[in-house]
Amino acid sequence: MGDFGLAAAAGAAAVSCFLYARNRRVRFRPAWLLFGLSSAMAALGNVVWGWYEVVLEVPVPTPATRTCSSCASRRPPSSACWCSPSGR
Repeated sequence: MGDFGLAAAAGAAAVSCFLYARNRRVRFRPAWLLFGLSSAMAALGNVVWGWYEVVLEVPVPTPATRTCSSCASRRPPSSACWCSPSGR
C-alpha cells in the first residue's frame, strides 16, 4: 500500500472517529476526538510524503513533514487512553 493508500485509510479512520464523537451521548467523547485528530495528522503526513515522492519526484526534505506528523500523531492517542479509563 502506497503513501496515498495509507493516507486514505487514515483519513477514513479520522472521519469515522469524528462522526462517532459527534453524538453527545457517546461515552468517552474526548477520547474519540483525540483518536480522530491523531488519524487526521497521520493522513496529512502521508499525503505530504506521497506528494514529494510521486507528484514532484524529488527527495523528501529532512526533517520530513511526515516524520514530524508521525511524531505528533502519537500524542493524541496517548492522551485518549487517559480519557477512556479501562475496566469500565
